[in-house]
Amino acid sequence: MIPDQKQITKPKFLLPPGLDEYGSQLVAENAYYREPEGNRPGGYLFDGVQEPKNLATRPSLLLKDTPVVITPLDAPGWLQPSQCFVVSQVTFDYLNDARAMRMFSSTAELIRSLRNPNFSYRPDIRVLVHSRMVQPLLDLTLLFLGLPLVVSREGRNVFVAIGLCMLVVTLFLLVVIGFQQLGVAQWIPSPALAAWAPLMLFVPAAVGLSESMWVR
Repeated sequence: MIPDQKQITKPKFLLPPGLDEYGSQLVAENAYYREPEGNRPGGYLFDGVQEPKNLATRPSLLLKDTPVVITPLDAPGWLQPSQCFVVSQVTFDYLNDARAMRMFSSTAELIRSLRNPNFSYRPDIRVLVHSRMVQPLLDLTLLFLGLPLVVSREGRNVFVAIGLCMLVVTLFLLVVIGFQQLGVAQWIPSPALAAWAPLMLFVPAAVGLSESMWVR
C-alpha cells in the first residue's frame, strides 16, 4: 500500500457469491481509493485489470439491483477499457489500519461492522467475534487441564509437573490458534465452529483430569 496516494499495488479482491459471475477474483496492477464525487459513489478504481478476463466487454455486476463492480461498458465516460470501479464504503484508511481496528474495537463494534454489506463476507472478523465470546470458557478449560498436573503430582518432581504444564499450555494454544487460522482461511466453512472446536476437544480431557483432584 502507498498511503499518501491511497494506492494498493497488485490488488487481489475476492468476489463473494452473487458477484462471482465472471470469476471469483478481481486482480489488477493497481487500485486507487476515490471519494464519492457527484453521482459517482465512493470506492476503488482498479487499473490494469487482469481478472476477470474481458471484463471491459461485460455488464456491471449488481447486488440487489445496486451496481457494485462497474465496468467500462456501462461507464465509458470515466472508465478506460483496462479499468473497473468497485463501489465500497470501506475507506482506504480502514484497509491500511484494519489490523489495529480489529485489535482495539469492542466486540459490539465488530458485530455492528458485520451488518455493513461490505464487511459481511469477512471471515476473519467473524472468527474474532466468536473467539472473544468463547475465550472465558477456554481460559477455564486450560485451568482445569493444568491444575491437576500440579495439585495431583503423586510423587512427581515439581519441575516435571511444571514441564508438563508448559507442554499442555503450548499444545492448547497451538490448537486454538490453528483452528482460528483455518477459519480465517475458510478451510473450516463455519467461523463459529473454528472458534468453538477447541472447546469441544479439550473439555472432555479437562473433566477427566480434574476428577483426579476430587476422587481419593
